[in-house]
Amino acid sequence: MPTGQTSVHSEDKRARRSREAIVGATIRLVSRAGSEVSVAEIAHEAGVSRRAVYLNYETRDNVLLASVAHLLRSAFPEHDISAARGDGDEPPELLRDLAGHLLAHRDFYATVLTGPSAHHVQRHVLDTFAADVAGIMGTDRPDHDIHFVMYGIIGLCTEALTTAGPTDAEAVAATIWCTLRRIR
Repeated sequence: MPTGQTSVHSEDKRARRSREAIVGATIRLVSRAGSEVSVAEIAHEAGVSRRAVYLNYETRDNVLLASVAHLLRSAFPEHDISAARGDGDEPPELLRDLAGHLLAHRDFYATVLTGPSAHHVQRHVLDTFAADVAGIMGTDRPDHDIHFVMYGIIGLCTEALTTAGPTDAEAVAATIWCTLRRIR
């Protein structure tokens, strides 16, 4: 290979490592310092240049969204709607898992769900889980009613993360499940 050229494979691997470092740095920084972290701080924490952050994500908000997406994908790689349906008093496993995940990353989610990028983050969560909630609610597709329900669930989760409310996954899941059962 001529000097100065890199293979596509090694370039992709480097770019992937940079993106992973940026997302990891963002999660750590936002958890510690809040959502007002700068691109320069993210780049420094990730060990990359500011240019690398902008090349990969274009904006700081996109880095935050990518970080939320990473956490959600790692916790919920594939959704199983049948496991999420429930008719009894006990919340479905998906809701318990979601509550546990949110509480495990409480500082990060509390910050991004209430900070300047909150609307973008909430919309991303809605887009990620709307079909799942539609399945739990017994309908074929997400619609405006499901979006309304989703924003309510996001509100309940945000409240649980930012107040002295329930601190265990079962209690948070039970609150969400009780609300869903009432509106089904």
